[in-house]
Amino acid sequence: MLTRTAGLCLGLLALAGVATCASTPGRISALPEAPRVGKSTTALAGCLAKGSRASDSADDFVQAGAEILPIPGGVAVTHNLIHGCDLKAQVTASTEREMVIIRERLTGEVRGCDCPSTLQTTVGLKPGAWIVRLLLDTPTAHDQIVQDWDVQVPPR
Repeated sequence: MLTRTAGLCLGLLALAGVATCASTPGRISALPEAPRVGKSTTALAGCLAKGSRASDSADDFVQAGAEILPIPGGVAVTHNLIHGCDLKAQVTASTEREMVIIRERLTGEVRGCDCPSTLQTTVGLKPGAWIVRLLLDTPTAHDQIVQDWDVQVPPR
């Protein structure tokens, strides 16, 4: 199912101080800075950062979903997901015209447990209107469209 939302609202909330960046176990704790135009960076938290789920871990099972934050010179996409244990993540971002495609690829053998993770990908973009698409590729389902956003990237 394709879902498209406007990312500007979330960005305005963050700029107004409504969004918080407190350090919470299993979450990304700082607002990112956009890399150079055409480059991307990804931060991992939760099971994907640890490599596996510790049996004594009190993982923070957050609401699964994705959100976008326009930042000066780019966008930051945060994806909270629940996935099979012991998977590894590889994230790529590519642009074509005014569209960005972020592909999160989870690989490995699916285990019989669930594990929470957060992936935050920041992409450097020229200012202007962009469509951002987040795709998820797992061992059991390929190229799922997580969400599409229309977003206005502010200048640096």
